[in-house]
Amino acid sequence: INKTYFPFPPSGWCSWYYYYQEIDESEIQRNAKWIADNLKDYGAKYVQIDDGWQGTGHGMGENRDWTTIDKRFPHGMDSLARYINHLGFKAGIWLAPHGQSNPAVVKANPGVFLLMPNDSSASDTWEGKFLVDPTVFDTHNFLRGLFKTLSSWGYDYFKIDGQPIVINEYKKKKSFMKTPSDDYAGLYRGTLQTIRSAIGRERYLLGCWGIPLDGVGIMNGSRTGGDVVSGWDGFKVALEATMKHYYLHNVAWYCDPDVLLVRLPLTLDQARAWATLQGLTG
Repeated sequence: INKTYFPFPPSGWCSWYYYYQEIDESEIQRNAKWIADNLKDYGAKYVQIDDGWQGTGHGMGENRDWTTIDKRFPHGMDSLARYINHLGFKAGIWLAPHGQSNPAVVKANPGVFLLMPNDSSASDTWEGKFLVDPTVFDTHNFLRGLFKTLSSWGYDYFKIDGQPIVINEYKKKKSFMKTPSDDYAGLYRGTLQTIRSAIGRERYLLGCWGIPLDGVGIMNGSRTGGDVVSGWDGFKVALEATMKHYYLHNVAWYCDPDVLLVRLPLTLDQARAWATLQGLTG
């Protein structure tokens, strides 16, 4: 792990585990202001906006569209990043960049997505109704443009989700690629290198969902467990993820056993146990 830009794992707040997709501009601002008033002195550095800022709908349907901002963010994502930065934090954002749900975006970028001979999608998954073809030059221009846009908005932390899905799809769908290849890991790493070139070394890249080991050396960190939930069962998910994959932490990347929750129904002692787990292991 290269610690030149990130000597410590990032710490801060993520919107998903209380709001899920029901976020809006004002709620993000309210939380960011509270964190600034109460948690900055304890090391909080990031405010990360999760699923719900993008697209035109909820669920997976139409909301895997990174070119459209949900109407619940009327002043735009760049304005929200400026607000977060003004409070002294770095802004983070969630997306599943290899996927797309808007047919208009697919049509406007011919050759970029994996399609059947009849132009229907060859890869319709959780990642999105369409998946980018990693063997196409224009795909890398597409990804580079997306992340340069997000960076220009003021985001310094990127949580890219569903990564093992992408790797598995590249393994299974090579016949739909412009240049079929068995090196699915290499193709996937190529897309990550393009993303890295767009955001630079000073911005944090977190691979999310499972353990996308093919991203080692490019990603700064990786989610090593499933979503936690409020309560003791959520703690046990974090405990297993921390211990099972601790050999990778501080060696290959920063392991992320998912967020720390300390609200009800946890007792105070249970909340302390969860905080201690992540505090002692770093």
